[in-house]
Amino acid sequence: MKFSESERAALNFKTPPRRDVAMLPSNGYLVLAFKTDNPGAWLMHCHIAWHVSQGLAVQFLERKSEIENVMELSHLDETCKDWDDYYITSPHKKEDSGL
Repeated sequence: MKFSESERAALNFKTPPRRDVAMLPSNGYLVLAFKTDNPGAWLMHCHIAWHVSQGLAVQFLERKSEIENVMELSHLDETCKDWDDYYITSPHKKEDSGL
């Protein structure tokens, strides 16, 4: 996305707000910037569950080559297997991501 001079001037590069949650304006856009120093798979998503089901979520990999240095990847397979075993017998089936 390319910003006009007036739009660029409106962005605060010196002391931007720090937030875990931001509002996306109706028919608008949101500019996000963050330091990419935390290896992992991260989910950016809307906090309204059915919005996530409609596609308002994105997962991104940060510093992919370093992920195996900060966690044991084989534990992911165990966790997924445990979830699959549980879900088969669970009385509560999900239609969406559950966020």
